[in-house]
Amino acid sequence: TTLFIYDETGTTPNCSSEESVTITINVTPVAPSASGAIYCNGDVIADITATGSVGASFAWYSDAALTTLVDSDAVYTPSGAVGTETVYVTQTINGCESSATQVDITVENCDLFVGKTVNNGTPNEGNTIVYTLTVTNNSSIPFTTLSLTDALPAGVTYVSDDGGTSYD
Repeated sequence: TTLFIYDETGTTPNCSSEESVTITINVTPVAPSASGAIYCNGDVIADITATGSVGASFAWYSDAALTTLVDSDAVYTPSGAVGTETVYVTQTINGCESSATQVDITVENCDLFVGKTVNNGTPNEGNTIVYTLTVTNNSSIPFTTLSLTDALPAGVTYVSDDGGTSYD
């Protein structure tokens, strides 16, 4: 858009000079995408990556008012402290900053209980014994993948299992 500015001189409007100014109107970008996660204390905490428009720059803030800048690129590294860390990310294109996307990173002290029982505590050589391992999740984090290692005692040979698991 071009705007013309006229300079009036004297008592009667008189167009004695003309200047033009070009005004560029940029569209405010949409908020970027970024996802938080829930972790157990001691887990490796993954960096959070914001995605947005091509050529955008990103800003991470520690407050919803967007006054405290904590990072200024697409990747944010969470603190990993127990509790919930909330950050807000925006993207800027052509000098226009988007609204913010809230990202929550939660680190909890997870409470797993592992129990082990055996059906015969004093077997004779050649007897078959059955170990049962039970994992109880007492935390609020749902586990979809869990790895448990339990070595067989000396003199015991692995035969089979019915847990759909593998044995090394």
